[in-house]
Amino acid sequence: IAPEDAPDKATVFTMDFEKGDPIAIDGVAMSPATLLTKLNELGYANGVGCAAVLGVVLLKLIDFGAANEPA
Repeated sequence: IAPEDAPDKATVFTMDFEKGDPIAIDGVAMSPATLLTKLNELGYANGVGCAAVLGVVLLKLIDFGAANEPA
């Protein structure tokens, strides 16, 4: 949804990690695909439009540490 149509109240949730990998939302263990789907749903419901970036970070397709270092 558009940011102006998003709720005025924040949506609060917790994420659990194991060895640096996300494994659960609000204490509910999920597969990586299910976790990404849930995060996309939460983002959409709150007017967040960066699902593609979130997916890249979760799937570790880009090493942002290396990408942000000067040449």
